Amino acid sequence: MTDVLDMVKAVLATTATRWLNITEALPIDLLYRQPAAGEWSAIECLIHLLDTEHIFPAPVQALLAPPLTLISRAQKIPRHRQGN
Repeated sequence: MTDVLDMVKAVLATTATRWLNITEALPIDLLYRQPAAGEWSAIECLIHLLDTEHIFPAPVQALLAPPLTLISRAQKIPRHRQGN
C-alpha cells in the first residue's frame, strides 16, 4: 500500500508543472488531437483535472502532507461520541 501512496503522491506533486510544460511546448492542435477509441485527448484530460480540482483539494492536500501534519490535524478534529 505504501508503494501505491508514494506513486500517487509523486504524480500529484508533479502534475501541475508537467501540464504547464506540456501546454507551453506542444501545438494546440496536438492537445486537441482525437485519441484512439476509448481514450481521452490531452485537452480532455486537462479539462477533467480542472473540473475536479475544486472537489478534491482537501483530500489531495492531506495525502501530500507529511504524516505528522496529518496526525496533528486529526487531533484537532472534535470527536462526537454517541449519547452526548
